Amino acid sequence: MKTKHQINRSNANVWKWLIARFPANNSLTTQHKNVFILPTRFGVGFFICILLLFVLGTNYQNNPILLVSYFMIGVGLWSVHSCFNNMVKQTVTIKEINTAFVGEQNQLVFEINTTSISNPAVKDDVKMSILCAYADKQTLELSRLTNTRFTIKLPATARGRYTLPVIKFRSDYPFGLIKAWTYFVCDDEFWVYPTPKAVPWHLQSSADNNGDSPSTKNTADSKSKVETGNAQFEGIKRFIPGSSMSQVAWKHYAKQPHSELLLKEFIEPNFQPVLLTLDSVNTPALEDKVSALTQACLDLHAQSKPFGLSLSGYGSNTKVVKICSGTEHLTVCLKALSEFAQ
Repeated sequence: MKTKHQINRSNANVWKWLIARFPANNSLTTQHKNVFILPTRFGVGFFICILLLFVLGTNYQNNPILLVSYFMIGVGLWSVHSCFNNMVKQTVTIKEINTAFVGEQNQLVFEINTTSISNPAVKDDVKMSILCAYADKQTLELSRLTNTRFTIKLPATARGRYTLPVIKFRSDYPFGLIKAWTYFVCDDEFWVYPTPKAVPWHLQSSADNNGDSPSTKNTADSKSKVETGNAQFEGIKRFIPGSSMSQVAWKHYAKQPHSELLLKEFIEPNFQPVLLTLDSVNTPALEDKVSALTQACLDLHAQSKPFGLSLSGYGSNTKVVKICSGTEHLTVCLKALSEFAQ
């Protein structure tokens, strides 16, 4: 598992203080106690200019210069008020955390709620920039929040399980003189799956698939479930005493009440459960093996075939996923491949 929040050692104390001030949650409501405000570089220059004009106007007793300085002071104070009100009384909630494969981008879907702002004009003018610190890099994405939902994209550079990074929400509305910001801290996790790669792999022997190893104890049960769900109707046949009444063709009997009972006949598809191991792939590199097994899991899932995983070696604990099928089972297998030997 990757380092929590991807914190730089030089800023460890600062981030510890921030995390203590901003408890981890999937929702953040901006208030007076969690919004910071300071002048920007342009704002610092603006206030220095005001000071110089005021000194000049006072020394030379020049009223026009003093009026200009007073006007600029008013603009500065109004900027502080507007910038701060643009940030407070907003609720930011994370709605979706989408997984991705290596080389793609994980998407974090957020929703911002400004219903607590009483002035409709302020609601329409809410502007915010999103600064996301991730993997010792900073990705700056400017966003004018005309919609209530927005997306942050995180690069998926390596497979594994990650904790969401600390996300900084910043606003320099309206003139860029003042910046107000807050932090969003969440302990939710997201996954980066290995890159699927079409590499030849072979099935385990029938002895391995039909043995009593822990990975195949439920093979028969899984197989019967899959076959029952995929059975194909073949036709009808005569009733055999002792047969289950659920197999009786009742619709046919309803049309001809005086006829004899008939049974519905199904043909079960012959699905051979597959056990995937690292030895199934004839490549030396671990990442190539993991990528090949990822593609194999996707292919077997698309074919509705039951499969399982048995991962061992490479200095990691043995990971066994029992043979089964379905979307949830595919997700479990992809997660197992993602964090193996990490």
